[in-house]
Amino acid sequence: MGKTLNYTSVASSTVLVTLQPLFAFVGTYLFFKESISLKTILSGTIAIIGSVLIGWGDFQVSGTALYGDALALIACALITIYLLFGQDVRKRLSLVTYTMVVYVASTIALFFYVIAKGESFGPYPMMEWLWFLLLAIIPRFCLKTISTPRYNGVNQKMGGMKWRQVVTN
Repeated sequence: MGKTLNYTSVASSTVLVTLQPLFAFVGTYLFFKESISLKTILSGTIAIIGSVLIGWGDFQVSGTALYGDALALIACALITIYLLFGQDVRKRLSLVTYTMVVYVASTIALFFYVIAKGESFGPYPMMEWLWFLLLAIIPRFCLKTISTPRYNGVNQKMGGMKWRQVVTN
């Protein structure tokens, strides 16, 4: 959402990015062949009308606001793609394996982004490198002790408690 704010209002960007459920409805229908109810179609239509009204108001203010709105919708679509396919892949991989793949891919993408932008990787003081290292290591250990439930309904432990107990209590 950060780049969209260079071109449009916070309200417009936020509303458009939070249209993610609409993209999820379409994505689950197209990619996973799940059915969509009439209520879903009706609520989606109302949300689209609202986003058109928001975009139209920005268009009257300036053409750059409409560009910011388009960036927000693209961000929304990309978030949805990540969530839908991540949910599908997560059914077959453990949490640790899935997050490792995501983090490694993100690291590689950001590495090339920094190089393409001509930014520097340093110099940073040694204490900051220590903080970077701890930020990388500590969440990894947390993943060993806290796990989320799998989508196949199997009860897994979460910090010593069964997931079903956490949800129902």
